[in-house]
Amino acid sequence: MDERSGTLTDLMTFDDAFLLPDVAAAPPETRGHAAQLAITAARRARHPHRTTWGPSDRTEPAPVPAEVIDGDGDIWRRGSSAGTWYMPGWDRTVHDERCADFLSRQELVDEFGPLTAVLTTLAGNTTADGG
Repeated sequence: MDERSGTLTDLMTFDDAFLLPDVAAAPPETRGHAAQLAITAARRARHPHRTTWGPSDRTEPAPVPAEVIDGDGDIWRRGSSAGTWYMPGWDRTVHDERCADFLSRQELVDEFGPLTAVLTTLAGNTTADGG
């Protein structure tokens, strides 16, 4: 992963995490949680300038980002009501029905996290490094 490439694909996702030996060796009932923790740690280490919060983080970061990337690499946008998030690119042929709902931050991070802030440039282009 090249931090300088500036693409959203620079972030670890569940597809990557499930290939890690520690995650693959976890019992099936805890493998998803192990993957969330691995993704959280990797994103924080590789992208320290971006806000990432995982399943053990119980408070929302300040300032709250307008958009986040979930553990699958999908974008969620903060809704107009305080504390709700929605997936603007939801497609019933690709995503789980739950992704069509407005979710609280805690529901979102527990079910689809970790969450990492999306940074935008002045031109409005979404980037991984803000540049």
